[in-house]
Amino acid sequence: MDLEKLKRIKNLIIAKILFVFGWIYDLAMRILNAVNKTPIEKDKDRRNVRIKQFAIATSILYVIFNSIFI
Repeated sequence: MDLEKLKRIKNLIIAKILFVFGWIYDLAMRILNAVNKTPIEKDKDRRNVRIKQFAIATSILYVIFNSIFI
């Protein structure tokens, strides 16, 4: 197979895994009802923290999967 095609397939698999991870995270937050428990001011602060945590976790997973497939 062509090397470019393998790279595209690898990136597609990584994107799908990260999408599923985000979807599961979103479902967990909805189940816990964590977004709507607090007043608006505190909710914005907590949401910002969750966004940062999600971004860090996603980037760590991306690096791990990327290093595995290399």
